[in-house]
Amino acid sequence: MGPLGHYKKSLDFATPHVRISEQKTNSASSLPPLSFDRARKVQAPRLMAGNPRPKTFLTTKAMPGIIGKKLGMSHVFQDDGRVIPITFIQCKPNTVVQVKTQGKDGYPAIVLGFDAYKNPSKNKKFKALKEFRVENPDTFQKGQALDLSQLKEVSSVTITATSKGKGFQGVVKRHHFAGGPASHGSHFHREPGSIGMRAKPGRVNKGHRMAGHMGSETITVQGREVVKIIPEKELLAIKGPVPGANNSYVFIKF
Repeated sequence: MGPLGHYKKSLDFATPHVRISEQKTNSASSLPPLSFDRARKVQAPRLMAGNPRPKTFLTTKAMPGIIGKKLGMSHVFQDDGRVIPITFIQCKPNTVVQVKTQGKDGYPAIVLGFDAYKNPSKNKKFKALKEFRVENPDTFQKGQALDLSQLKEVSSVTITATSKGKGFQGVVKRHHFAGGPASHGSHFHREPGSIGMRAKPGRVNKGHRMAGHMGSETITVQGREVVKIIPEKELLAIKGPVPGANNSYVFIKF
């Protein structure tokens, strides 16, 4: 059984239009790869015909957001045979590290800490920190724990994470250049081609697409549908892919 095989039984849906596949994930290699190479905002896909619109629930003011760790991807089957991709995010209790107020800091917000160090220092106790704006900071206290049990069901979330780093890549992979003929005798295969002009202007224009570093960028995806919240197992099931590698930190805003 793969690393996500035992999580699939946690998705016991009450809605009749979604059912769980009996097929288990055998290995992590069977998980569909993620493709978030450039910084962009991706809107939620439109609902297909016959798929009922999810209900909208209001979130509590005590949960502006949470920090989690991406575990990987799986899938579920609908009654009509469609496969729905699922991303599992582990959201252990977050600790309120700092409370900011309008009078002292100029704006109301809280800072959450996630994944505490085993041997913390005086000024470094958590591996991941994130600030969230709030309306009423008086409802929070330093050291307070926030988890999924305090969250009502939501229809969609906004997720921010760092995409996978791909190192130095050429123009074909980085910018999807077509390249030249691959047959014998061609001296132009994967080269970028001409990058400049003649004496006027006599330079390479700014922003010209060339080879360079790819990935490791901050990606924000909006409108990601929440499939299931499992507070007892500290799991959050999101429809579709989520940027970043497995075991990387993701910042979820409700």
